[in-house]
Parts: sequence; structure tokens; C-alpha cells
Amino acid sequence: MVWLPLLGNIVMAAGLPALARQLPHRRGYAAVTTVSVLGASCWLWSLVLLAAVLADRLAYLDSSSGLVGAPAALRTVPLLLTVIAAGVLLVTMIRTSLLGARHIRELVHAERLARLPFAGDVIDLPDADPRACAVGGLTGGRIAITSGLRRCLTEDEQAAVLAHERAHLAGGHHWYRMVAAWCGAVCPLLHRLPGLVEQSCERAADEAAALAIGDRRLLARALGKAALAAARAQQQTPASGGSPAFLHGGVPDRMAALLETPPALTRAPVLSATTCVATVVVMVVAAVHASIDCLALLQH
Repeated sequence: MVWLPLLGNIVMAAGLPALARQLPHRRGYAAVTTVSVLGASCWLWSLVLLAAVLADRLAYLDSSSGLVGAPAALRTVPLLLTVIAAGVLLVTMIRTSLLGARHIRELVHAERLARLPFAGDVIDLPDADPRACAVGGLTGGRIAITSGLRRCLTEDEQAAVLAHERAHLAGGHHWYRMVAAWCGAVCPLLHRLPGLVEQSCERAADEAAALAIGDRRLLARALGKAALAAARAQQQTPASGGSPAFLHGGVPDRMAALLETPPALTRAPVLSATTCVATVVVMVVAAVHASIDCLALLQH
């Protein structure tokens, strides 16, 4: 049973991209993140159980005669796999600790920004680099926009970009992005999850902003102009490296979606949703069953 959560995450890693594409953008990021949290939690708990078995085996270890007095059931657990699991658990603890420290710094910075004595929720930054972002903290958030981006856009286009960023704050998307990053750090198989959640959040913010301003083409034009301006700025500073700014966040696909008719409210795909839910249920039940078995094993 202890191996089923590990195998289940392989199934999840293979199916999450298709599920993220098929789910409605309005709440697709929430569903994908919730499923991934359960999967990553079961993965982590399986590693803990295997590491506990390894620690118990080491208690019976004798330098001259090997395992002395160890229960027969304890010997059936492959030693090499428990060692690998303990090593993966150690690496996971280090990765999550570093990620947690980074997230704490980001939240503290965002909270300070949110509490600055500015009127309104928009902070204008005197920066030639064309950028705009939503900075969400613990109790609120602000939108930062540079003078470089304002010069690139008309007033209506600026309003469209600000509506997009407000949608990020209203949806609490920074929390979903953080949770997705944690899941990716805990389970290496879910390394694509942060990108999937990022794309889904961007599409959800696009649709919310388009609904707020009532003009999908205006938002698409603003996104395109902002991305091209950022790409030109990046070309002028090639030392920054990375991919072209126009490709960041899937801007071409987002523009194409905005130039189409608004997506209809559809139900989640039955096959993908059923497979995903069934996989999670199996992993949770297996993790509980493995916990009971492991407890009985360690009590001998």
C-alpha cells in the first residue's frame, strides 16, 4: 500500500496537463491545485513511512551480524528502497525549507507594499522597464505599474491591464501559485504544476478583466503591446537572458483566446475528472492503510 501513493502521482503528473486544459478557467486552477495538494501530501507521507521503517531497521543493526532480533516483517521491506526514500525525504525537506524562506520574504515585502500610505490600489513606479504586476500579501495587495509601461499604452489599454491585475488580487492567485510551487518542491513528478497553475490563473484573470471592461479586443491589444514592449526592452539588455517576454505567460495563446467569443460555462470533463478523483481516493486510502500497517510493524 505504501507504494500506491507514489505510483498514483505518476498518473497525476501525466494527466494534470490535459485536465488543466479541459477545466473551465474560472476555477480550473483551484481544482488542479487541490488535487495536487492531496497527491503531494500522500507522496510525502509515503516517504515518511518508508523513512520510519529504515530508522527502525537501523535500531536493530549490529556491526558484526547485521539485523539482530528484527521482526520478520521488517526484513521484508527492501532496504535499498527505504534508503532511497529517506534520501528523497531529506532533499524534499531542504527544498521546501528554502522555498518557505523565499515565500516568507515575498509575503513580508508584499505586506509592506500593501500598507504604504498611497491612495488607491495602484502604485506608479518611475522605471523605464515596461512592467505591471499584482503584489498580494497577507491582508491585502497592491498593483505596481511602471512609467515605462504607461508610456506604451493608451489610457484605455492601461485600464485593461489594471483590470487584469485586479482580477489576480481578487482571486487570490498568489496563494495558488505558492501552493503549486510547494507541491512541485515536495513531489518532483509535479514539477509542471506551477506552470499549469500560472497559465490557468492568467486565463482566469483575462476573462474576468474582459468582463469588467466589456471589451475583449482592447485587453488583447493591451497584452500584446505590453509584451512587445517588454521584449524590446529585453533585447536592449541581453545580459538578462531568459525567453522573450512576448512568450512569457503564453501571451500569444491568451490573445487568441480573447479574440474569440467568450467561452461558455461548461462542466468539467467527466472522464478526466473521474480518473483524477479515483486516483486521489486510491492514494488517500492506500496512505491510511499503509499508516496502519507501518504502526503495527513498528510496535513489534
